[in-house]
Amino acid sequence: MALIDAYRKDTGAKTQIPAHWIGHPVLGKPFSKTPRQKAEDQAAQAAPSTPATGDTTKGK
Repeated sequence: MALIDAYRKDTGAKTQIPAHWIGHPVLGKPFSKTPRQKAEDQAAQAAPSTPATGDTTKGK
């Protein structure tokens, strides 16, 4: 289970929560991602996927 940094919306306290809580209607309601966590998520989505090491299908 991956933990992410988040802020509680009601108190502003920074905490770590399971990633799957974000977007959940009940568990994720009092939390928002930190700016750093949002940037990491965007960078992960923007990174180009590379073929696995040893992929021999290229050029066939």
